[in-house]
Amino acid sequence: MKKSILLLGLIPAIVSADQVYNDDLIVAGNTCVGIDCSLDQPFPHSPLELKENNLRLRLLDTDSPVEVINTIGPDYTRAPAELGHSWSLVANDSANGGPGYFAFEQYSDPAPRLSDGTAIDYNCTNTVTGVPISGEANKDDMTVTIVGTIPEGLNWEDQWCAFHNEAIVRNGVRLTVGSTATSGGVSIGFGSDNAEGTVSVGNDSKLRRLANLAEALDDVDVLTVAQMDVYAEQKAALAKLNAKLDQIETVVLAMENPRSGGSLPAGLLATVAMLLMWRRRV
Repeated sequence: MKKSILLLGLIPAIVSADQVYNDDLIVAGNTCVGIDCSLDQPFPHSPLELKENNLRLRLLDTDSPVEVINTIGPDYTRAPAELGHSWSLVANDSANGGPGYFAFEQYSDPAPRLSDGTAIDYNCTNTVTGVPISGEANKDDMTVTIVGTIPEGLNWEDQWCAFHNEAIVRNGVRLTVGSTATSGGVSIGFGSDNAEGTVSVGNDSKLRRLANLAEALDDVDVLTVAQMDVYAEQKAALAKLNAKLDQIETVVLAMENPRSGGSLPAGLLATVAMLLMWRRRV
């Protein structure tokens, strides 16, 4: 028995701990990082692969100036968030079955929503067992009752008794996966809506300009304001020309059907003279 204990004590334990290298780190082979990397991980595309279900690559500049954002909801507050020193590359939504996209995002560290003293306090239990549960995914098996309000400063919860620990995100550029090979969409700028087959630079309440555009050449190009001004001037000139042509038509009809006596009215003669003068000017 003692020998067995001795042998077990000689087996090295597997220890998981952070490792800090104070020198350069050189990896001669391929590298996979992430909880979904396998023992015999293949590398068909690149020598570095990031692999897991919530893939994020964060760039954090600890010496960059930050903007402090305070968030106040209808019945909650959030700890002040700092933006401006952290960017991330994001591949797809973090929720299972969420939208597919690739984005450059500016975001803050996650922080919980806190009740302002008026948030509703829900009690959520399994309908059959009575055991407390939470989350919208369990709503079909849940009995929800209101038991009061959540005191100020405690975690806010939604109607499914779930806490929300979230970051403030400002999307720089987002490329979405479309339902067909030729669709998809692009959104540029904070808060921009994204729709399939479109390029969006804002939303219904946040409009932006496209600046420094070249003049349109093809039928599917975007017109600039300068070109629209030229178009407006040409349209006005065309309207004047149409008015003159209407006057000429009136004169021609009068000449074809003169009044008794064989002479044109003085008003029509004046109109003809005016048209001749206008023709010389143009």
